[in-house]
Amino acid sequence: MSSGVAALGVPQFNTPIDAVQVVEQIITPAQFKAMNGNTNTSVVLVPAPGPNALIEVIECSVNLQFIAPAYATGTSVLALGVDSGGVVAAIWGDTAQGIMNAGVSGLKGTSSTYYSVRQTTALGPGGIATSQIANKALLVNLKDANQYTAGNSNIRVTVRYRIVPVA
Repeated sequence: MSSGVAALGVPQFNTPIDAVQVVEQIITPAQFKAMNGNTNTSVVLVPAPGPNALIEVIECSVNLQFIAPAYATGTSVLALGVDSGGVVAAIWGDTAQGIMNAGVSGLKGTSSTYYSVRQTTALGPGGIATSQIANKALLVNLKDANQYTAGNSNIRVTVRYRIVPVA
């Protein structure tokens, strides 16, 4: 997807506005163990859409593809979010569990694990402020600095989303 800005500041995209798109990213063990909640260790899933537009997440699935040994030590959850002053503000998914939890049924599991999270928080009044996510890239990272050690599993993150114009 590429974007540009036409006259009057209206974003233009090669994919029609509101068309559902899918991005899939494999997070390697090295990338995962380097994550610490700061944006400089994030994996960018969808680049910033440009002025007057935001990324609306519809659904996210996460698949830990287990290869021994299991991840250890860390206690943070995996989160989808945006850059908020150098840290990742977890926006989508359960605020406590993120898009994958830190327990043995999630990131520290000893078997392959699959999670699917549908977006339940509304955009706009009473939900996520559009000013908080407008023209921001969609990132995946840990929710905080409690990093993981050991571990050799890839983590596949798949996101269904739309680019939505905002005034």
